[in-house]
Amino acid sequence: MLKLLQNLEHPAQGRQKAIAHFEQVALILANKLTTTQASEFKAWLMSIARKVAQTVEEEEGILCVGGEQVHYVEAFMLKKLEHTLTLKA
Repeated sequence: MLKLLQNLEHPAQGRQKAIAHFEQVALILANKLTTTQASEFKAWLMSIARKVAQTVEEEEGILCVGGEQVHYVEAFMLKKLEHTLTLKA
């Protein structure tokens, strides 16, 4: 994983790779779990993702201007992640 991260030229590439990974996770959830279990797992993952996004913003707020609860890039990724993990009917 570290080698993969070192080869990225731009953060957007990392975001794209993360979403691609979670598309695979969503397929596994849909095929291996009940709808309830998949929803609970999605909620758990999203709670972790939100905490990480808030922590990143808090850390940047200490060193930079800060002030936002979650930066717009993290907010966009949270929405994209939530959409990606939504089970398709």
